[in-house]
Amino acid sequence: MALGPDTPWLAADPARAEAIRASGARALLVAPLTLRGKVLGLLSLCRNKRSGGFDEKELALTLELATHTALGIDNARRYTREHTIAAALQCHLLPPAPPSQTAIETAGLYVTDDRGAGGWSNACALPGARTALVV
Repeated sequence: MALGPDTPWLAADPARAEAIRASGARALLVAPLTLRGKVLGLLSLCRNKRSGGFDEKELALTLELATHTALGIDNARRYTREHTIAAALQCHLLPPAPPSQTAIETAGLYVTDDRGAGGWSNACALPGARTALVV
């Protein structure tokens, strides 16, 4: 699309229109980032040279790029959501308070590593003022 003074959507957002004009853009290609019927964002490409608009190959590439970008954004959101749920569950499974022991003091803690795994620990009272530490 050529960016002429009569482009209607530029009038709806004067600040963005001014930024586009100040950049020297001569042509603008806009593609929605959509996935499963939801709009996640907007991809905007501009051309500063006076070589004209975008051709059909560039349009097809832009649409493919927008699809892959939307999928990446969605995967990042899903990973963050699943990670948050897993971390909350792991914390919930810790004992509410360390069991009282006469021989030692303990504290419950869950520490993850780079792969998301981690180690659990617990203390169990044994007869004769002994304590079993389980990791």
